[in-house]
Amino acid sequence: MTTKQTVGEYTQLTSKAAAEEKNLQELTIDVHIRSSDEGQLKTSPISQIRRIMTYCDLENISPIQMAELSNLLYARGIIEFDEYAVLSFQPELNPEKYLAINGVEARPFEPRNIIQELRDKLARLRNGKVESTPIEKEKLGRAVDLLNYLQSFFTRPS
Repeated sequence: MTTKQTVGEYTQLTSKAAAEEKNLQELTIDVHIRSSDEGQLKTSPISQIRRIMTYCDLENISPIQMAELSNLLYARGIIEFDEYAVLSFQPELNPEKYLAINGVEARPFEPRNIIQELRDKLARLRNGKVESTPIEKEKLGRAVDLLNYLQSFFTRPS
């Protein structure tokens, strides 16, 4: 990247998602922006994440909304490609194929708890009920940690 690029362009997001769920408050996401004045990376406030996530309840979101949210987070440089790939993959967005594979109709507009769904999927992978690679388990674990972190920005209506 050159220093002539737009001030405030998001260039990197690092997620320190190694914290276990019980230590989730230690989870941090550092959003870096490149300053064309100084040409150095600086850690910025996470106000953009807060603006996006204030109204997004990941415990009550449809597959279509989740796909749109993951597209937005990736386009803004908030999540990396691996996280985007896990979060944007919503099988119910292909209703015919979903019905053929699962034997039940897809409900892409029906809100659900996406965090719990991914936790359950991760548990099945870890228990060996579904065949997977260690990399798949790691990616899914990071996605669950990320969703828990993002959910912490949601403000429940009073």
